[in-house]
Amino acid sequence: MENSKLKETQAYPIRINEMIIERVQGRLDLGAKKYGDTIALDDRRDMVEETLEEVLDAIVYSTSALIQLQYKRHEKKGNEISTKDLTIIMEGLALVLQKGQKEREANKTKYTQQLIDRLTDYANEFWNQQKRNATDDIQPNT
Repeated sequence: MENSKLKETQAYPIRINEMIIERVQGRLDLGAKKYGDTIALDDRRDMVEETLEEVLDAIVYSTSALIQLQYKRHEKKGNEISTKDLTIIMEGLALVLQKGQKEREANKTKYTQQLIDRLTDYANEFWNQQKRNATDDIQPNT
């Protein structure tokens, strides 16, 4: 289903109830075109069976969407640094720092130490965010 109304209203606060009404009306209009004006009182279809089939379809679609969202949340981005990557980088920087100290290269030593400090801050924030995400995934919504 196209989200044209969502696109039109993105500059304004989205009114969810109005969007629900618009979507229900859209489904009713589509049904009227496909099956006739309205559902007749003497319609012979098994509405319980129709409902069951639709609910099962909705479960499949919504579960698939949730799994896709979870996967995207936990998927490693192309430019994301893994723990192993960061460990190798930090080991290399430690060697550069030692060499700079040994050869008394103050600028190189200072810059390398600043880079190590920035990467340490990045790693700590990244790991804290991972912990928060893991906690959010296991806690029920209230």
